[in-house]
Amino acid sequence: VTRAPLVPAASARMAPLVRSLQFSARVATLSRVDVGSTLTGRVLQVAVAAGAMVKSGDVLVRLESDELRAALAQARASETQAAARLAGLRSTGRSAAQAGVAQAASVLVAAQADLQRTQELIAQGFVSEARLDEARRSLAVAQAQLDGAAAQRAAVAEPGADVAQAQAQTAAPPPTQGATGPIRLIVPFTPGTGIDLIARTVGPKLSERLGRPVVVDNRPGASGNTGTEAVVRAAPDGSTLLVSVNTLVMNRSLYPTLSWDPVRDLTPITLTSWGQLLLVAHPKTGWRTARELLEAARKQPGRLNYASPGVGPPHHLSMELLKNTTGTFITHIPYRGTGPAVTDLLGGQVETMFLPIHVALPHVKAGKLLALGIGSDKRHPLLPDLPTLAEAGVGQVNVDMWYGIFAPKGTPPALVAQLNREIQQILAGEDAKRAFSTQGMDPATSTPEAFGQLVERDATRWAQLIKARQITAD
Repeated sequence: VTRAPLVPAASARMAPLVRSLQFSARVATLSRVDVGSTLTGRVLQVAVAAGAMVKSGDVLVRLESDELRAALAQARASETQAAARLAGLRSTGRSAAQAGVAQAASVLVAAQADLQRTQELIAQGFVSEARLDEARRSLAVAQAQLDGAAAQRAAVAEPGADVAQAQAQTAAPPPTQGATGPIRLIVPFTPGTGIDLIARTVGPKLSERLGRPVVVDNRPGASGNTGTEAVVRAAPDGSTLLVSVNTLVMNRSLYPTLSWDPVRDLTPITLTSWGQLLLVAHPKTGWRTARELLEAARKQPGRLNYASPGVGPPHHLSMELLKNTTGTFITHIPYRGTGPAVTDLLGGQVETMFLPIHVALPHVKAGKLLALGIGSDKRHPLLPDLPTLAEAGVGQVNVDMWYGIFAPKGTPPALVAQLNREIQQILAGEDAKRAFSTQGMDPATSTPEAFGQLVERDATRWAQLIKARQITAD
């Protein structure tokens, strides 16, 4: 813009320039991205354009006024602020991208461990060969996630990288259907259990449906409290879920000093299945029915022993319910896990116990254990000739176990509904039905509300028994 005396006609035409400069300043102030080559360059372009509007003959008018100088000063100050913000965003983008790579790498390691664990479970006969392909697919998804995170880190590492793109790539996803981070299915018991089977059946399918890595994370300890607390303390964003059994509500009464409530501090997602417990005995006892076991217990109070995986699980409380219902006394021998308990039962060191049908069935078919009754209100197709305990004449002893999936308290209802819908569709598939039925579990689903009501009823039921039998976890 050439220097020339200000002519009166220019004053009215100066307003567009001032407004343009003020707008450019606001853009620089409000925007989080680079606004152009530089704001100063844009200011000069606007000034030249506006200067042409105040041309008087062949002379360009010098555009000066207090208002114009103030607008120019504001624009330059905003340019400085925008440059500082740009540098900060680039630094934040690099940090977020690095964190994304670290998180993706962690998921990949977990997926590799999950593949190895699946191979071990197949070798032990706990799961089928089909699970191997599912574990490999989860590993491939995790690898793709890591590759994508690495590409994002490389993009924001460039000095001239576009910050808006970096923000889009590295911003944390909201807890909605658009989230892309990994999901951990925490199983609070050891691999090979019924809960573990559910997680390894649902996990790969859920990963496919959501397009997110899903990793099964076994965290046993304290009768399930260790893994449960990890979910209670997790962020309610759908990235951490609990796969559990009705031990959850039993622990509420067995561990009254917990700093968290295993019922109130979790959000029910859906019921996944029902499992049955068999009352079994060693063949050397000579018992053929549940009534014969109880007759022997009445003749020798306290002389007979029953095993369980520890204090508080369904195996334990089911026998306590039977004892409470029938007025008999059988001594409890708690073990550290189902494996050691079954080993001693098979060896004849203890006489009897309750076992999940998928654990007991192979030994029953092999003649190593005798099935005396099923703790349910109906017979099971895998053992159609085995009577329920009510049919066996020992009272109403229904100890069916429910299994389900939970999220941390405070998980958004929309996300709960989405997870419920996706998992229900997975459980309706033939793969889930086949996997569950061979292990003696019956697939089942529910609304989050109905599942929550079931959990509350069961918590009250077992609390009454625990109080009546004066059972403690100590």
